[in-house]
Amino acid sequence: MPESDLLLPPTQFPILGNSGAVGLFSLLHIALAGLTAGFIVLAPALEYLGIKDPFYTRLGRSLVRFVAVVFSVSAVFAVVMVELFIGLFPVSTVYIFQRFKPVVYIGAVVFLLHIWFFYTYWYRWEKTRAKSIRRHIALGAAAAVLILMWGALLDGIGSSMLTPGEGDMGGPGRSDFIRLTFLTNPTWAPLMLHRFLGVLIISFYAIALYGGLQLLWRKPKGEEEAYYTRVMHLGMVIGTGLLLIQPIAGMLYSFQIGRANPRAYERILFELEWLLRIQFLLIGLLFYLSNHFFPRSPPIPGAPAF
Repeated sequence: MPESDLLLPPTQFPILGNSGAVGLFSLLHIALAGLTAGFIVLAPALEYLGIKDPFYTRLGRSLVRFVAVVFSVSAVFAVVMVELFIGLFPVSTVYIFQRFKPVVYIGAVVFLLHIWFFYTYWYRWEKTRAKSIRRHIALGAAAAVLILMWGALLDGIGSSMLTPGEGDMGGPGRSDFIRLTFLTNPTWAPLMLHRFLGVLIISFYAIALYGGLQLLWRKPKGEEEAYYTRVMHLGMVIGTGLLLIQPIAGMLYSFQIGRANPRAYERILFELEWLLRIQFLLIGLLFYLSNHFFPRSPPIPGAPAF
């Protein structure tokens, strides 16, 4: 077969375009993945608090149940996203794999271990807790640490693509990965901090939404009303508190982008200004609505106020 026959024309995704198709499924995946990652991190912490207050154990188990149900949907979006990226951007896919080959291998091992720990944590909830609550919490903590490691590896790839560190022009290899992703990349740590806070904010607001919807739809009474009211308050108080910190992390991240890659910073700030305006509007609405929630929220029956 002549070599010219192997040079296939690029594939174009209809209507959405290549970037739009990958971006759509990326956003669908990230929305669910961020929420589930936050719940996985929070669940063992809540279970630990539940040693003294059963409220937290019940809430932690609800979070784990949500992750166990939704995880498959998030995984489907991730698979479609990867398949589209491979098919529509084959050259970029090969480059990323060659450049970050050690990350891909390490990430696969980390994620498989995470799956084992998380589903052991969920499916053996009663049996393990009956033997040792702290051992069960340790299973959840291991799943949480592994999902944070997985996120750190992905952030390492993302930060290295946006603001390459020293040696990024060299050949791919383990030393390159360690050097340019972790040690010399100026945006890796700020990106992890910014994304982690964002995940927690989404998670706590989702907890507040869950409590509020249960009160609205089920109209529970007695202990159930006290529980869901407390869930709603907990989510709003901590979610709003973290939202106050998030702009600081965002400014640190943007400063590092501007220092390391001025062209990318200018493009984000000026060429994509309309997206920034929408983002600032949404953040402003979060502050506004959160401020109006607290003076109008119902008291927690039989529980201390937050």
